[in-house]
Amino acid sequence: METKREHRRLDLTPEEWQRLETLAAKTSSRPRSGVNAHQPDWRALIKRIASGDVLVNEANPNPHIARIDEALAKLHDPEQEPPRKYRQLSILEAA
Repeated sequence: METKREHRRLDLTPEEWQRLETLAAKTSSRPRSGVNAHQPDWRALIKRIASGDVLVNEANPNPHIARIDEALAKLHDPEQEPPRKYRQLSILEAA
């Protein structure tokens, strides 16, 4: 059974193309046959990403996660003041 395929075009700056080609080389994304066989290729990289062979992580970390990481780092910092001990109050005790 033949798989339906789509062809699309990418409009990228020279810097973006260079970044994509560098990623292809770093991830060993090479076509298996053809004129450029065994050379890093951005098309092979895109195919590997689409098939799930290469996983992509977001380059810009989530700012909320960064704040959580900072708070956790402070918890483990020995120079910070020791954490205070709190006890949970019931609604009746707080009134």
